[in-house]
Amino acid sequence: MVKNWIILGDEAFEDSDFVWGKIELSRKQQENWQSIVMEQLNSAIEKSAKVREMIENSNIIECDFDFFEKPKVTEDEVAAFMKLLEKRFGGKRLFYDVSSNREFSWVFIDFMNVKIQTEEEEVEENCCIDENGNPMPKRNGVTVSVRDLTGEWTEYEYRYVKGKVEKDDQYKIILKGKEYDLEGIKHPNDDYDEYTSRELTTILKSSFLYFVEVDQNTIIAMPDENYIKEYIERERECFENAIKNGKMSGLIIVDRSAYHVLDFCLNVLDLIESKEAKTIVEQWERNQYEDGKRAIQEILNSDSKDWNEKEIEQLGNMLD
Repeated sequence: MVKNWIILGDEAFEDSDFVWGKIELSRKQQENWQSIVMEQLNSAIEKSAKVREMIENSNIIECDFDFFEKPKVTEDEVAAFMKLLEKRFGGKRLFYDVSSNREFSWVFIDFMNVKIQTEEEEVEENCCIDENGNPMPKRNGVTVSVRDLTGEWTEYEYRYVKGKVEKDDQYKIILKGKEYDLEGIKHPNDDYDEYTSRELTTILKSSFLYFVEVDQNTIIAMPDENYIKEYIERERECFENAIKNGKMSGLIIVDRSAYHVLDFCLNVLDLIESKEAKTIVEQWERNQYEDGKRAIQEILNSDSKDWNEKEIEQLGNMLD
């Protein structure tokens, strides 16, 4: 669950997988948005020790500005505001993106702690491999990796990456203003729903994705199996112990770490095909099947009078 620390303060960090800072603006407020955003930000910092701790432990500030088309907010105004943040929180790297629409106006502020590699470290750690088994760069957490037709890799800062959903539900990816058809990302399971362009943009920035140019007009999304495997390995022991000890039932897992692994893998598979994520989900499904078989066998072996012969026969058939 995602909670807004601007509004909830300390409470946002309780039993929450993710937190964000979101400030919504009316059209009237947008005329004076810098003062309003800074005022709410400072208020949240003053009231919440956990917000202060999050900021203290961060090294990156990422802001996403979505404004009404009118009154017009200029890039210069946003750049000036980012200068204020740089002065307010010295020593942190800043990334931001600006867009406009007719429906809403809000500002997202995220304080993140991301290991940013130097060029020397990137050379040393260039040990990840792509879908062809060739070396690929290790991402620094605030960029999107794209391999072009020549095999060269380019890292695009988040601010230069956008998703676009056409009226015919065709997906597009825009990199520094250049638009490509996008393949590889699954559409929502609900036939009556579709991602918005903003939601697609968020998906494209997922850490478990990289992108490959297949022709001058098309880019395909690929699962970063290196990242997915690393995520799973960090918690694999907890996941396997949960299965071994019978702590899993449906989507409810007693061990919270194991739940995060399964939930992560299910979310990955909702968006893209991944052999690493699929292995974990299949392992869980096998466990559920074996649990069901054991439960049925216990019923058949019991002297319960609650089952008639036909029901017992049906249960027996389920074991075949």
